[in-house]
Amino acid sequence: MNRASPASSVLAQSTPVLFPGIDPRRLPCTRKPDLWHSTRYGDKERARELCGRCPVLVQCRQAGREGREFGIWGGEDERDRNRLGRAPLCWRPGKYDIDRRGLPR
Repeated sequence: MNRASPASSVLAQSTPVLFPGIDPRRLPCTRKPDLWHSTRYGDKERARELCGRCPVLVQCRQAGREGREFGIWGGEDERDRNRLGRAPLCWRPGKYDIDRRGLPR
C-alpha cells in the first residue's frame, strides 16, 4: 500500500501559501518529505543535492530562516541557520545535545 506520509500532505497544502504559483509536484521535497527531516547524514546530503535543482531554492531558504524551521530548507539545515543566528525556536530533544564534558555529540 503506497500512502503519502503526513508530512507530504502538509507540505502539499502549505506550498501554495509559501510559494504561490508553483505546482507542488515540481518540488523534490513533496516526493520524499521524510528525507528533509532525517537525522542521517546520507539523507541530509541527498536532500541538499535535490534542493540544488529546486525552482524555489532561494525562497525556501528564506522561509526556513524566517520560520526558524527544523530540517533541510533551501539546502540549509539547523546548524547552518544557527550559524546565521536563526536557530530553531523550539528545541528538538537530542538535537545539539552536549555530553558531560560540554562538547557537542
